[in-house]
Amino acid sequence: MSNQADASRLDRHLAALTRCNVLRLGMALRCDSCLHTSWFSLEDLKHTLNCSGCLTEFSFPAGVPPSNAWAYRVLGPFATSNFAHGAYCVAAAMHFIEEKVAHKATMIPSFEMKKDGQAEFEADFGAFITMGALSQITTPYLVLGECKSFNRFEAKDFERARRAGELFPGAVLCFCTFNDSLNSAEITGLKKIVEVGRENLDVGTR
Repeated sequence: MSNQADASRLDRHLAALTRCNVLRLGMALRCDSCLHTSWFSLEDLKHTLNCSGCLTEFSFPAGVPPSNAWAYRVLGPFATSNFAHGAYCVAAAMHFIEEKVAHKATMIPSFEMKKDGQAEFEADFGAFITMGALSQITTPYLVLGECKSFNRFEAKDFERARRAGELFPGAVLCFCTFNDSLNSAEITGLKKIVEVGRENLDVGTR
């Protein structure tokens, strides 16, 4: 989807992911005993293979080598379930702000603030950013982020953002998601927050 069905872009993207050890090529082969399919790296492919499901040995189908068994597997932190517990969206949002929005940025992922031992506020990331020499705004902004990979923003997320606005007046509340669009409930929740936090600046309305 990220390559918009462009074959040349897809090939370059795939080559980059394998070069950076995000993906590794191997084969997905089915055990003759339990019919469980296991992934094997190129280094592990041999005449006799060990099934990770039933722990028995089975033979590589050398008589009729499967042409459709080639498969990639994610490695390292990318193999963690649930999109690395939401870390992908947080990392992508922080990278976008640092590279495309801010002139300078100091950032921290996933933090919680407490007062008298009680949780006051938590966010998926926070940042102080400046907009650069050409901007009319010279005061650093505090950015507080709420991130969802492909889940939806819920009432508790909007309540947390409302609380952030109360604790940090003037902060920029940033909602980040990998979803292509927002649903009606999300739009309504965001609209309420925007209307409460709207204020005039010397360069227009935020």
